[in-house]
Amino acid sequence: MASGNTHDSSVIVAAIPVGIVSPIAGISCLVGGLLLSPDIDCKSNPVRRLKKFPPLYWFWSPWQRFKHRSMWTHFPILCTALKLTWVLFWLAFVGIATGHGLGWVLRSEWVSVAIGWAISDILHWLLDGCP
Repeated sequence: MASGNTHDSSVIVAAIPVGIVSPIAGISCLVGGLLLSPDIDCKSNPVRRLKKFPPLYWFWSPWQRFKHRSMWTHFPILCTALKLTWVLFWLAFVGIATGHGLGWVLRSEWVSVAIGWAISDILHWLLDGCP
């Protein structure tokens, strides 16, 4: 089990080559690892960082209800898909409620976001010893 600092450092290092290939994926890798890591299900560095931005903390607070290291928060690709579904659901809800439609939900950039988040989630999982 790696420490929070090890997870953070590895994500920063991984985001550099990812960002060279795709800047959106690189930024998403950083955000996915530093703010939205699988450890948002417990009291951790990412949660402490989110608390500095109350709207983001509130948005991601349902993750605190998951058991730590559950498959929903720690299993690669599944946890990435769940986080992406959560964001896109609320973007769709707000878009429809405000009459702006699904424009933000149907953008191709979400593929790069998903790739960046998946890389950070897989890296986290590997550093935790693939539990």
